[in-house]
Amino acid sequence: MVREVGEERLPFLSYVKGRLVRKLRGGALVEVGNFGLFISMPERSVEELPPEGEEVFLFTFPVLRGEELEVYGFVSEAERRTFELLSSLPRIGPSLALNVLSALTPEELLAAVAEGDEARLAQARGVGPERARRILFELRRRVEELAPPVGEPKAVEEVVRALMALGLSRREAVGVAREAAREAGEGAPLDDLIKLALRKVGGG
Repeated sequence: MVREVGEERLPFLSYVKGRLVRKLRGGALVEVGNFGLFISMPERSVEELPPEGEEVFLFTFPVLRGEELEVYGFVSEAERRTFELLSSLPRIGPSLALNVLSALTPEELLAAVAEGDEARLAQARGVGPERARRILFELRRRVEELAPPVGEPKAVEEVVRALMALGLSRREAVGVAREAAREAGEGAPLDDLIKLALRKVGGG
């Protein structure tokens, strides 16, 4: 349920803007027009929502399961891109992808992939050591299939691969990664580089 628009891939339901009616465990009820829409969300994202009754803006990703349409919501575009990437992995559905994003931010997850940190990923509910190992393997394979630019520092290469895995074009990823590296300074931790890069592509 994604459409190619130029170099971008956009869900047909890309965002929701409306009044936050209720915060619930695992999601939120949002009034859009005269309809109440339940949107499944990572638990950490629910905690970031404004008070009930206020306006909320969520990036969304719809998933059709049989005859039922489920809508997943996120507080940043980077979070939505990461959800889409996780959901595309073998035997990793939307529910488990939400669990991962409830435990790790997008930058924490991408840093764990770059560093091979299984323990960090295994903290997510329903993951565990064996599944964490498989998720890291699949994500690492996706990332390594994207050749980095020649001559870039290793940290910049990692950021470029991570951004491309989230759907950015090579040209855009290289530009963002270089800018993040300049701002962070020499020797900055990979987590910081990824966090800066995601902010520059609308990650918040």
